[in-house]
Amino acid sequence: MDVSCSQCWSSKRELRGVWTEHNDEVKTFCDTCNSYQRAYAREPKKKAAEKTLSEYECENCHRHNLVEAEELLKNQGLAICAGCGWVGYPAEVVPQGQLAAKSKESKEPKASKNRGNGVKTRPNEKSRNKSLPPLENAPKMPVARGDGSEDFVSAVPMAQP
Repeated sequence: MDVSCSQCWSSKRELRGVWTEHNDEVKTFCDTCNSYQRAYAREPKKKAAEKTLSEYECENCHRHNLVEAEELLKNQGLAICAGCGWVGYPAEVVPQGQLAAKSKESKEPKASKNRGNGVKTRPNEKSRNKSLPPLENAPKMPVARGDGSEDFVSAVPMAQP
C-alpha cells in the first residue's frame, strides 16, 4: 500500500496487513518527520510498465484491437470491438505488435513441396479406382424377395462419385 504521512504528506510504499483498505488510518514511521505518525493507506498507483497492452482480432470485422489485461479480467474474458461493436471471446490474445507479425507471416506464400518442375499433375483416373475390385468379379450375396424367391446381388458397396 502507499502510505501518506498526515503531517508532512510524504508518501512511501509499505507492505501492510491483508485487511488494510483504502483510506485506512495506520501508524507508521515517517522518514521525513523522523518519528511515528498517523498515516493514511492508499491503493498503490499503477506504473506505466504494469499496464501491458495486448491485441486481438475482431471476429466480425477482422480489425486489430488493443485491450488491457486488466480489462479482459474484469469483463471475464469478453472483448468489445471499437470498430463494429462486436462483443465476444477473442480466439487469440497476444502481446501488442505480435498479431501484425503473425498476419504478415500467414500472408506470405510458403514454399511449395511439389516434385519436379513445379507443375501439378492430376492423379490418373485408373489409379484412383484401383482400390475397388471390378464388379464382375465381386462376390454375390443372396437376397430374399417378397415372393419367396432369391436373387443374388453384389456384396461390394458401390463407390460414391
